[in-house]
Amino acid sequence: MPARRKFLKSDQTEAAHIVQCVRLYALACPHVAFTLLEDGRVIFRSPECATLADRVAEIFGRQIAADLVPLAAAEAGMKLSGLIGRPGTGRPTRHELITFVNARPVDSRTLNYALIESYHESLPKGRFPLAFVFFEIEPAAVDVNVHPAKREVRFRSEPQVRGFVIRAVLQRLRELGAAWNQKWKPESGERKARGKKRKAGSGERKA
Repeated sequence: MPARRKFLKSDQTEAAHIVQCVRLYALACPHVAFTLLEDGRVIFRSPECATLADRVAEIFGRQIAADLVPLAAAEAGMKLSGLIGRPGTGRPTRHELITFVNARPVDSRTLNYALIESYHESLPKGRFPLAFVFFEIEPAAVDVNVHPAKREVRFRSEPQVRGFVIRAVLQRLRELGAAWNQKWKPESGERKARGKKRKAGSGERKA
């Protein structure tokens, strides 16, 4: 339609948008194989994957997948699941900050800001968290008609959603932080003991 054609960008830009759309739906449905063709040429392919982590590794690389940990939480008719980055693991852009609402990829300011705020003490300024998360809520509690493309959504109770996401992610990050500290505490103690022995030995040689 002429009215829509004037909003189209270059063929290259529009093709990139299509690839991104297919990647998002591939993340939403890891058990389905996806192949995208352009003029008979394969420009995106992801085989059927057993888990979301496998799909992330397939699309974004195994290094990013290795920096992710599972997340699962539920509260008052809301559920949050998926994968989030370990404390200290961040990216320079929001490209790997991906959210789904009721299994549909969306741009949600509420979810994005809640995730970023949760990492306030876990990432340096200017870095963004890794996140591939699925938020579930009653359909009546979310408005999907905010934008013609239906990528933006609004929640009936934005503060409630934001608070739940922050609590869920912070709890997971604290669990990871506690596990990390416990892992390194014995080694830290051994290093201190070795340091004291070296100092003692040095004093004996001087005497």
